[in-house]
Amino acid sequence: MIKFKRYFVVVMLIMFVLSVMLSGCGQQPTDKSQTEQTQETPKQETSQQETAKQETPQQEKSKQQVPKELKLSLPWSTTEILEPHVWTWGTVYAKMGIFEGLTKLDKDLKAVPANAERWEHNEDYTVWKFYLRDGLKWSDGTPLTAYDYEYSWKRVVNPATAAEYGKGTAFITGVPLLNAEEIRRGEKNPDELGVKALDEKTLEVRLAEPWPMMDVSAAEPWAVPVPKHVIEKYGKEWVAADKIVSNGPYKVKSYELGVNLVLEPNPHYYGKVNLDKVEVIKLDSELLPYQNGDINVATAGQADMEKIEKDPELKSQMHFYKTGVVYFMGLMQSENDILQKNPKVRQAIAMSINRELIANDIMKGTVRPGLSLVPEIFAPWGTEIGLKYDPDRARELMKEAGFPDGKGFPELTIMIAGNPGARELAIADMIEKGTGIKTKIINYEWAKFVDERDNKIWPKDQIGYWISGAGTPEYHYSGYFRNMFVVGKELLPPDKYKEYLKMKADNSIDPQQKSKILQEFVEQHTTPEAKKYLELRKAGLEAKDPAEQERLLKEAAKLREELAVFIPIDWENAAKLIKPYIRGYVGDPIRLGAPPLYFNDITIEE
Repeated sequence: MIKFKRYFVVVMLIMFVLSVMLSGCGQQPTDKSQTEQTQETPKQETSQQETAKQETPQQEKSKQQVPKELKLSLPWSTTEILEPHVWTWGTVYAKMGIFEGLTKLDKDLKAVPANAERWEHNEDYTVWKFYLRDGLKWSDGTPLTAYDYEYSWKRVVNPATAAEYGKGTAFITGVPLLNAEEIRRGEKNPDELGVKALDEKTLEVRLAEPWPMMDVSAAEPWAVPVPKHVIEKYGKEWVAADKIVSNGPYKVKSYELGVNLVLEPNPHYYGKVNLDKVEVIKLDSELLPYQNGDINVATAGQADMEKIEKDPELKSQMHFYKTGVVYFMGLMQSENDILQKNPKVRQAIAMSINRELIANDIMKGTVRPGLSLVPEIFAPWGTEIGLKYDPDRARELMKEAGFPDGKGFPELTIMIAGNPGARELAIADMIEKGTGIKTKIINYEWAKFVDERDNKIWPKDQIGYWISGAGTPEYHYSGYFRNMFVVGKELLPPDKYKEYLKMKADNSIDPQQKSKILQEFVEQHTTPEAKKYLELRKAGLEAKDPAEQERLLKEAAKLREELAVFIPIDWENAAKLIKPYIRGYVGDPIRLGAPPLYFNDITIEE
């Protein structure tokens, strides 16, 4: 155990989000402009307008001479490849503009036409048809058809594809393509996938269950097409810089692993290409290169904020983009189940946390108060549910639970990865003041933290919560139910949780069946309240009507947040420095640091 240190560092969130990230309906008749700054606070929008008003004729003249080039730093390592069907950060770069799918997303995260000019679905959203544009081509001039999409989607679910690269598949968002899971388990052939080209311009998609957001899912990285004619010629080497063929607005000019990626316009792209060059480079620190003009978009770290605040020019170029990353507390399992048995204590803990103070005073706007586990950018009702800050009610709840002012309640442990920063220190202090419960923070390096969180049960003298961050891989609020915050195992009795861990570690159980076995075990042995949540969640995810789905999942979320097994703290914002001549930056809300949703959203003002 690393001893408690009072350093102003927040590390854990970055590692966790990178491990999970890498995800409404109906046809959209026309494409929409994406040339607006989006998902920013009013403060940033105002500052940009004021800056424009203050520009002199000399500044206007200099702006006309700015090259139409985007230069930025993004997460990178020497293991990244530009293979869309294998998950790495390179897969995200590919989706940003090297490749393009049937649909893309506008600034409001709604599906708009891309390779498909229109689409339709049956009444229960289990069959979709996408109709491709005329004259689509690959960057080498080869025609692109619906048959390319059939080939590509069968390829991405084929377990051999990712295995060839020694990595995981990019198909991680749970889209219920018919027979997809059976194919991934090796039980069926990829040719049995529910996707079929009816002709060169029509792709039919069949789903195992209703999926009202299929048009949104079609914009995900896994869903882009790949060139069969190039892959069959070069094998896995097709993604090399001198061989790769793509279909997005940009094509690869040069590429050096872990160093830089340079893109240039694709002459065969069907639409307008806004930039003459896109350059992605690897930088450990971005503020100085931004000031020197080496890059024109930079991510500002928390350590940069004080300097930026003191520099009027930098401050005027600062923008905050809302992301769907949730920073939260999760109930830790212990042989002492006093927290599991006392929901009022859990609620009191949640109501002791002043999220406004954390977001505005401590985190300086790099986060926003998170009242629920569903960020408002995906569902506006995320601000309507959850346990609000109310220390008076927290004290009443402690009294009702039989622990007035925390008397008689054990010390509460808060487990984190890395050193505690001001945010973690504030959370511990707020809980003490609101409930009277004494708290302590323990911190581990990341691997140890994950092992303690996922594979251990604390001894009787230790109870508490862990703190982490997570985001959905889907551009839809249902992602916060499908694979995240699935209340149940956290409320198992200690003896049953030990059984759960034993089954989880049992290698004799068929790996393909283990998930189902564990899920059924939790449903059988968890609390009545958790069972009700799981029932609502299941009904919501299986609902055929989008409105009914939202109604059920909102009800499920309200119950989940009231159970306070997971306690939301804040929703993360990405702080970006953007040169004044750049317009149309749309931050990707499900990626670390909100990189561009698409490179071609961006224009350079003449």
